Amino acid sequence: MNNESTNIFPKWATRSFFEEILQNYHSDNNTHKLLSYNVKTSENAGYASDMFFVDIKYTKESGGRGQLLRIIIKVKPVSEMRRSVLNTMYKREIIIYRDVLPKIRKILSDNTIHTEIAPQCLITQDEPITLLALENLAGMGYSSADIRQGLDFNQTKSILGKLAAFHACSVVINERYPELFVPFHDPTISHHPDQENFVIFFRVGVRGLLAELSTWKGHEEMVKKLTKLEATIVDKGVEVYKWHKNTFNVLNHNDVWTSNMIFKHNNDGTIEDTLLLDYQLCNWGSPGIDLNFLFYGSVQDHVRRNKLHELIQHYHSVMAEILTKSNYATEKIPSLDDIVKEMARTGFHGVNAALCLRPMAMMPPREDTQMETFLADNAEGVAFRRHVYGNPDYRRFIEPLLQEFDNLGYLD
Repeated sequence: MNNESTNIFPKWATRSFFEEILQNYHSDNNTHKLLSYNVKTSENAGYASDMFFVDIKYTKESGGRGQLLRIIIKVKPVSEMRRSVLNTMYKREIIIYRDVLPKIRKILSDNTIHTEIAPQCLITQDEPITLLALENLAGMGYSSADIRQGLDFNQTKSILGKLAAFHACSVVINERYPELFVPFHDPTISHHPDQENFVIFFRVGVRGLLAELSTWKGHEEMVKKLTKLEATIVDKGVEVYKWHKNTFNVLNHNDVWTSNMIFKHNNDGTIEDTLLLDYQLCNWGSPGIDLNFLFYGSVQDHVRRNKLHELIQHYHSVMAEILTKSNYATEKIPSLDDIVKEMARTGFHGVNAALCLRPMAMMPPREDTQMETFLADNAEGVAFRRHVYGNPDYRRFIEPLLQEFDNLGYLD
């Protein structure tokens, strides 16, 4: 059998490519012998990238037992629709893994904080094709949370600790290397033509809910409000992403939801570790962007309603500790009240998370689940959105939340 067996054989999948990955993984002076590699496509490729799973078998040059390294290759998508939606966003993830995360790791290590934010990146490449290789942690005890169920209290607290570390370290890095985050100053959501495809999600989300809400008795007034909101939802969404120099800003992950985090548990079921995945959409702005998206897009509703303040306190405590240890000016560290106010100021992002992300996360599984179908302006798209928004679980979630949003003034 050819020792370079593969289900499909992309042009970038060369022996020298995997030898370089192998050497980067061990980061020592020892030589390792590549025995074979097997490249497989992902049946559930991410919307923001084409993914390949690779098993690399190798041994030390001096001999010994064969070992296995499992990696994930994320490649810039070739789908025209996905490519147009992402524009230059994929290159942001390259910067994060190549330049930002190593600096975050050093800041945490220098402050004797022994934690990782993301999986180890083994290689990044811009030409001839944009890709990056990450360690596959699925075989090391990490797993995803239940997307339909949402995050429980302990899962939310754990991911907030990592998010706080990511935010705090980004502030420190920005003081030391301000030029590094300049590419992230341009918001991923705006009226700029390069970002116009992103706002489709907002429009389709409110229309999908409106179509379903109009069939529910007793919601006539809310239908009127959402009908008016359809005309302003893009402007309101864009406003969230405008950052101001006189407020506390961080590097937002900007896609903090259940699918982009993994957990490792101890034998007793407690959480040992949590990692954040997928950094294509990072942008500079208010921490309220990530916090609202997380709480309204992924956290179980009863946890958000009953434990929000406690969880935000935890987030603030972790962030303030890292900033203090990093000698960040005390007077510039935001108070807990500052964070709460930023969440309120950017609260409309929670509306978009609840209208666009949460219904997709909660819907019953089906084989034809594709973002292109959700966005499609045809009969197939209408039928798919009816399946998404007609889910009884989603109705139980969104009905009281619409009233909450209305009371907060977000629907005016």
